[in-house]
Amino acid sequence: MGYIRLSTFNQASAGLVEEAIKDLQGKGVAKYVLDVRNNGGGLFPAGVKIAQEFINEGVIVYITDSVGVRDVYEASGDAIETEKPLAVLVNKV
Repeated sequence: MGYIRLSTFNQASAGLVEEAIKDLQGKGVAKYVLDVRNNGGGLFPAGVKIAQEFINEGVIVYITDSVGVRDVYEASGDAIETEKPLAVLVNKV
């Protein structure tokens, strides 16, 4: 099992997660745990980019304001790990 702890979403986060995935792939992991518990937040685009590492197609997130204007962020089609199970650990929802 590959474990990735992410304490913040900053400009470096997506690159660090990508490196971690590649390292874990090299070690032959069969599944992943992405731990974002107690994550202080940060840059929205970093979160989208990290999701794109695991999701190859489809919508990542919709953003809607009070008048219904919507932004759609989709998978980029170049995910590096889409086959193995992924569990995401979060604080109480």
